[in-house]
Amino acid sequence: MSDKSFEQQVREELSDLRMKPNAAVWESVAASLKKERKRRWVLWMFFLLAGLSATALWWLTQEQTGVQELSNKNQVQENSGSFAQTKTLAQKDSTTGSSGIQTEKTGVINSEEPLIKKGPSNTTILSATKVKPIQAYQPSIANTVVQPNEKVNSTSNVIDKAVLKDEKEAQSLTTTAQANIGQDTVKTITVQNEKEVKTDTSSFTKTQGINKDTIAVITETEPVKPILPDSSLSKKQSAKASKWQWRIGFNAGTSGVRNSIRSLLENTNTRAYDNAFSGNSAPITGGGSGTVNSMKPVVRDAFSFGSFIEVLKKMGKKEQHALGFTAGYHLYSTRTGVGSLNTGTVQFSNVNTTNDANKYYGVKDSASYTSYYHFIHLGLSYYQSLKWFKKIDMQWYAGVGVNALLGSNGLHLGSMNTNSYLFQNRSLLRTIQMDIAGGLDFGLGKSRQIYLGPQVQYMLSNLSKQPGVNQHLFRPSVRLSFLLDKGK
Repeated sequence: MSDKSFEQQVREELSDLRMKPNAAVWESVAASLKKERKRRWVLWMFFLLAGLSATALWWLTQEQTGVQELSNKNQVQENSGSFAQTKTLAQKDSTTGSSGIQTEKTGVINSEEPLIKKGPSNTTILSATKVKPIQAYQPSIANTVVQPNEKVNSTSNVIDKAVLKDEKEAQSLTTTAQANIGQDTVKTITVQNEKEVKTDTSSFTKTQGINKDTIAVITETEPVKPILPDSSLSKKQSAKASKWQWRIGFNAGTSGVRNSIRSLLENTNTRAYDNAFSGNSAPITGGGSGTVNSMKPVVRDAFSFGSFIEVLKKMGKKEQHALGFTAGYHLYSTRTGVGSLNTGTVQFSNVNTTNDANKYYGVKDSASYTSYYHFIHLGLSYYQSLKWFKKIDMQWYAGVGVNALLGSNGLHLGSMNTNSYLFQNRSLLRTIQMDIAGGLDFGLGKSRQIYLGPQVQYMLSNLSKQPGVNQHLFRPSVRLSFLLDKGK
């Protein structure tokens, strides 16, 4: 036994020795047990909550910064694209207009000026026109008509050829040209008299070396409209996407058991076990440790905690209504007054079952026992936004949910002979719990992405399957939530 500590050796020596102090001694010992032991897990839970909150705030800040930079970048690209296209059209027009006029030998005139038109709201539209070639005298061609969709000779790029011998023939000649080149639409123009031909005198009459027998066929082109990125579709898509929001949040408060909604405001609940013995209201008497005279277990409220993630769907023209789908984890706890600790597995007559653990407690408010209930929650909530004086952003909500019990060390009231005891048995707890919840959220900050407010949650289902026991978990808490993506 040299490898064992002194404490282990003493425990082995005294393992078969059972000490049962009398009632007077136990009262003095129980008084010293009232001092609750330090709960380090509360401190760790606080640090965990603080860490999660700091992480969420940091992530939210980074997300908003990225969204703002992307929006600014798209706006700059849209503006620069429109400016670059307009500049390109202007350069093209200036290059075409200043290309000059060739000599009479070639007979081609490249005189061009951009068309400037006024659009809606006095918007100036630049239109680039194609070069209008003019051919010199060719005796072999008297009258040439270009049919629609007919290919034009690519070497000379001639749209139409009209040859006259003298001015008298020009007065009676009618030349019609119609061609379809690329994406430009060429309109038919009838030339009846040389005087009726409308041209720019600055670039036509002052031209040197132009044969008088040459006729110009003018082509009109439809204005080339700047092609801008169609942002209407992206705006509609972003507006549609903005109706969905993601939210994470935390709850912190107290929780307890109530036998009905009317008893919600009670600090302690002494009526949860009123009918635990099937209506037997006679005092329970008997001797020995853990016995009571007509005393019922006292259940007090304790700490509660929860975390959740929620997706919100905005509704309505003004988006003042929303539906929320929630999933999360919730911890409920209660403190029960207990008496002496007894070891062993026994059969309790009122429920016809045994205790799970190898221990059970007497019914007496001399020490405190904390019961924990771990739930996974799925819920549906309705939100409506309210604004007071157009300054306070507030929303109220109400919802229903389903809770699945993952684990618990909750106590049940059992009787054995003439004594009553508190014991653990997981099979006597209801696994599926229905709940209702409601509360208020107040928006904080200018961005209105942080909400803080009170919440009340009440379990509609009876926690215990034990006959005659009516227990409903109840939790008032403060809820803090963060919007991960705020619709614009």
